[in-house]
Amino acid sequence: MADTDDVAYFVTTDMRMKDGTLDPDDAAIIGDMKIVTPEEALALQQEEDARDKASGIKKKKEPEQPLPAGPQRLTPEMMEQMAGPAREAVQHYQELSAAVVTRLDLASFVRQLRIDEQRTWRAVARGVHQKLAEDRKLPGPLWEPISNQIMGMSLCKVAAETHDQDYMQPPWN
Repeated sequence: MADTDDVAYFVTTDMRMKDGTLDPDDAAIIGDMKIVTPEEALALQQEEDARDKASGIKKKKEPEQPLPAGPQRLTPEMMEQMAGPAREAVQHYQELSAAVVTRLDLASFVRQLRIDEQRTWRAVARGVHQKLAEDRKLPGPLWEPISNQIMGMSLCKVAAETHDQDYMQPPWN
């Protein structure tokens, strides 16, 4: 049995990462990592802890080092300041997805990509963008990268809702 310390894990809730069609960007990010769900990652950690306990291995906890004083110290206010643009980006992708899926009547196409073709969220974003570029002769990208995972999730969320379904539940995920 291989030592679990030698295995790198990619933890994701996108079930198509395990059994679906990966976007080239997915493959580049994942590399040789093993794909696991958050639940599987927790189980792996519990198994490792149980093995260590049974064999008498005590993990050495690295002593916590104080953060350096000065501009490197992150405060809750700084964290909130950084989170603001992230929330705005998610909101932007959700609004753009709603417009793309509903105004251009692409819910069935998104459903086809995600469910029938079993594409990952990145691959859904790329597929929708490619369709829009072909059909509408776009002068440039509507989102970047065109395989944006959050955009793919947002597209699936809106499309699933048009079918009264949850994009995080089967058959969407």
